[in-house]
Amino acid sequence: MDQGYKHFSHLHNLVMHQIPEGTEVLCSGCHSSGIETIYVCWQCNFFLHNQCYRATRSLKHPSHPPHSLTLVPYPTYPSNSFYCDSCRIKGTGFSYSCADCEFDLHVQCAYSISGATNWNGVHNLSIVNLNKENKVVCSGCEDNLIGKGFSCSEPNCNFHLHESCFHLKNEIQHKSHPGHLLKLLPFVPYNNKNREFACSACFGNGRGFSYHCSVCEFDLHVQCVSLPETVKRADHEHALKLFYSCPVKGEEFTVSCDVCQGAIQKDRWAYYCESCDFETHLGCVKGEKRERDSVMDTQVQLQRLQLEMQMNQQLAQMIAGMGASIASLAP
Repeated sequence: MDQGYKHFSHLHNLVMHQIPEGTEVLCSGCHSSGIETIYVCWQCNFFLHNQCYRATRSLKHPSHPPHSLTLVPYPTYPSNSFYCDSCRIKGTGFSYSCADCEFDLHVQCAYSISGATNWNGVHNLSIVNLNKENKVVCSGCEDNLIGKGFSCSEPNCNFHLHESCFHLKNEIQHKSHPGHLLKLLPFVPYNNKNREFACSACFGNGRGFSYHCSVCEFDLHVQCVSLPETVKRADHEHALKLFYSCPVKGEEFTVSCDVCQGAIQKDRWAYYCESCDFETHLGCVKGEKRERDSVMDTQVQLQRLQLEMQMNQQLAQMIAGMGASIASLAP
């Protein structure tokens, strides 16, 4: 029987565990998100992600040449916290510390170069902790960046990354495209007018990172890559399964989303319950169901507005034509 692994920071042995795709846990060492392989004590709900588990007990760091830094499992100050001498953000978990100088580093900062990480040979990233007021958008997934992340330290550079986007794999094999590996691209590979790619999953456009197959011109948002394979809705008896194309086949079918009532294109990913023939867009799977009558009312109102605009445009053209005719008759 596997006795597990011993780590100095915890009383009990830890077992290695693979986190299911699309889920995260909070590392008990650095208090950051743990993905993929973690080390666990189920009895205590204690988790260490791979970097914290394998962090060396002593470290010579270029930012503090006089002394070696010691890995400590918790802050040794009366405040039960420390301030990282690299990123200047408070920490409450693991740190590399010099007791003689009261010098401290986050584990992540210690394993970066002078507290910054050189990303893709272009950006020197430092750890940041942002709130809503900062109004920062992640350059990878294009979602708002709130909480811990990375920002380029160069002046006037607006490059930022979520922690999860920073740790994205360079290549993946995805079930939706089994023929080729998908490569992570930090730029749009097409020279179109808007410098955008079209996601082959949700059909939405993107300007951030993508997973790309150059052979097939197949692209995925980084968020779409990690969509869960099943989702449970509160208003539906069964779990909905992720399909990589519209599960209802045949040219004679017009498929609509059972949440928003909008059309679902046949090549678009969707969530579907085969037992009930219940289908949703990716973005609607957790949304509130709209009644068909209210959707029809909205469509009728839009059609009415379009008709009024066309009539107004025709009336304006008629008046302009009459004015021109009158002007031509003037002596």
